[in-house]
Amino acid sequence: MTNFSNILILDDHEIVFSGIELLVTFYNKPYKLSFCSNEKMFFSDFSSSKFDLLIVDVNIPNMDSLEFCKQILKENPKQKILVYSMSSDEIYTKPFLNLGCKGFLSKSALNEELMEAVELILNDGTYVSKHYKNYLAENIFSAKKVMNPFETLTERELEIMRLFLQGMGSKEISNYTNLHSSTIGTYKLKILEKVGVKNLLDLSNLAKVYGIN
Repeated sequence: MTNFSNILILDDHEIVFSGIELLVTFYNKPYKLSFCSNEKMFFSDFSSSKFDLLIVDVNIPNMDSLEFCKQILKENPKQKILVYSMSSDEIYTKPFLNLGCKGFLSKSALNEELMEAVELILNDGTYVSKHYKNYLAENIFSAKKVMNPFETLTERELEIMRLFLQGMGSKEISNYTNLHSSTIGTYKLKILEKVGVKNLLDLSNLAKVYGIN
């Protein structure tokens, strides 16, 4: 009798779930998949369920992915989480691994790489993409460091920046994060200063250059 690994995919696009479902069938993997489209649905329908792996998209509307993962790992430190996104793994790999997540993968990765990441994490490993490993190697061995300006941002600054990039205003972000509006303003100034731009339009344009959405 085959033992199936229970995997929940948290993504606001059901087509992503369908694509992973096809991959699981193609590679004949013993995975039982479930789909969840948002944070509210997760806590209402799945919070009491046990999953061998959560696959979480970074860019789900009205969800702070870093805070979500932090909460899940606080309640269950052994929960395995693979985070994935259209954004650059150069930016998000380190913050999520520091939280205790077991891997970060770009949605532009090959199908084989996704299956490799899932299998490695299910077998108690930690997944770091080939692209990120090469990026680290370049920084270690290159005489001229490859500096990504967004690497200087803290976890909270990354999340607030992402909310600004989604088009939310300071007041909306204040309500969403339960932080005072003046605090959001301070974060905004710090983000712009650290990244080296003068306004949100420039920040948005620079983010696109580095593959952040």
